[in-house]
Amino acid sequence: GFGHFAIVFSLVWVAWLNGTYYHDYHGRDDGSNRVIIFTHMLLLVVLAVFAAHAADDADDGRGFSITYSVLFAVIALQWLSLYWIDNLGIGRIIIGYSAAMWLMAGIMVAASIVESPEVRL
Repeated sequence: GFGHFAIVFSLVWVAWLNGTYYHDYHGRDDGSNRVIIFTHMLLLVVLAVFAAHAADDADDGRGFSITYSVLFAVIALQWLSLYWIDNLGIGRIIIGYSAAMWLMAGIMVAASIVESPEVRL
């Protein structure tokens, strides 16, 4: 129903928003940044394959969870890369934010193990 749609939509929106904010504030027009953006797009395409039935079907839910955790891990690494070049003096904030993203990725991996769609969402 609508509740499942809202959950899946919100998860995809949060992942998209994280990648967008990183690129808008810290992205560069070089090859490595374009490869990262292409990786985001590729993972979002795979995520879209599983999104339609992620709440109803255990296999699609598992595929969605694993793909989402990989996407979040890539984005978390991207944000964490700012820590190593921290010229803004916000290293502690970056570490905390990246840790929260890693926690979310871990929760999604744990969700991929759960069989019941009600418990998974």
